Amino acid sequence: PISAQRGYVERIVSSTAEQMGFEDMPHRGEISTDDIVCLFDSEGIKKFYFVVNFPQASSFYRIDTTFMSRFYDTRRFAREKITYVSTKTLDSFIESEKIGYVDFLKVDVEGCEYNVIGGAKKTLQNSILGLTLEVEFSHIFNGGVLFAEIDQILRSWNFKLFDIGVGRFSRKSVSGD
Repeated sequence: PISAQRGYVERIVSSTAEQMGFEDMPHRGEISTDDIVCLFDSEGIKKFYFVVNFPQASSFYRIDTTFMSRFYDTRRFAREKITYVSTKTLDSFIESEKIGYVDFLKVDVEGCEYNVIGGAKKTLQNSILGLTLEVEFSHIFNGGVLFAEIDQILRSWNFKLFDIGVGRFSRKSVSGD
């Protein structure tokens, strides 16, 4: 499996599976772009928005603070650092590293899932048996692609939705309580 965070994938595959991780952000608030290659649908250099006070929300896309203000105090998203990182497609990474076969793919990259699978078409069509993705049904990230488009492209490659887990945001009180 190719995944950064462990958990769901480990419940699906045996402990004998070879795993490879990709992180979508530097750890502990440190921005270091040395030797970082991020997966995307194209190769090159791309702007990355690092959210200093909430690093797990860092992405190639800015958070839609208007939408998110309905749920959170958006000050946690306000301080960001912009950096530039190298991008590579999953297909080109697999080819350059001479990885013969990938069984399972987990993608949780803060609104960029469509981009990652767009750069993994060959792998998805020739190798992958299953995948798990984080998807949005509302635009949390400006420019991010919603579930319907991701589902459509995966169905065109003969993948079928098997299960769905739901994460919810608690809505802020309308009355201000």
